[in-house]
Amino acid sequence: MKLRQLSLFLENRAGQLAPSIRLLAEAGINIKTLSLADTEQFGILHLIVSDWEKARDVLTGAGFAVNVAEVVAVEVPDRPGGLAGVLEAIGAAGLNIEYMYAFTFNRRHRAVLIFRFTEPDAALAKLAERGVAVLGDVELGESMEAIPGPGASAASGQDECPVRSGGERHGWGLRPGLSGFFDWPGRRDLL
Repeated sequence: MKLRQLSLFLENRAGQLAPSIRLLAEAGINIKTLSLADTEQFGILHLIVSDWEKARDVLTGAGFAVNVAEVVAVEVPDRPGGLAGVLEAIGAAGLNIEYMYAFTFNRRHRAVLIFRFTEPDAALAKLAERGVAVLGDVELGESMEAIPGPGASAASGQDECPVRSGGERHGWGLRPGLSGFFDWPGRRDLL
C-alpha cells in the first residue's frame, strides 16, 4: 500500500522548522516519522503523519508550500544486513529510488524504510513478488502506537525527550529515535 507523505519547503534559517511542527501539534496531528534535507538556501521537510489531509490543509492554510507524494513503507529486520537485503531485491527488480529514510521501532527488532520510487505502483508489485514486507498506513500506525511516548520509561511512566548534545532535555514531542535528529552538525539553525 502506498502512503501519503507531505513535503514542506522551508527557508534555511533559524526558527523555520518549529512553527510547522507546532501547527501540527495544535491540530492534534501525530508525526509518525520525518526526514529533513537541506541546501544552502532551503530545506525540505518530509513528513508522514496520522492525518495527511488535515495536515496539508492546516499547513497550506498557514501559508506553507506543501507537496503530497506517494511513498512506500517497507519493514526489515533491524540488524546488520537488513537494509542490504532489501536494496538487493530493489536493484534486482530494476526499481529506481528517488530518496529514502529509515526509523526503528525498538519493537520486535524491526525497522521501517520509507522509499520514494519513480514508479510506486510498479515498486509495490515487484516488492510483493520478492516477498518484501510492505506496510500500509494502518500497520505503520499500529507499530508506532506500541511505542511509549517520547523518552518514556515503562517503569517510570515519565515523558522525557533526551537530546544528545550536552544531555539537555526538551519536550519537543518527538518519538524515540528522533530526539537526536536535530543534533546533526549545522542543523540546529532550522529549529
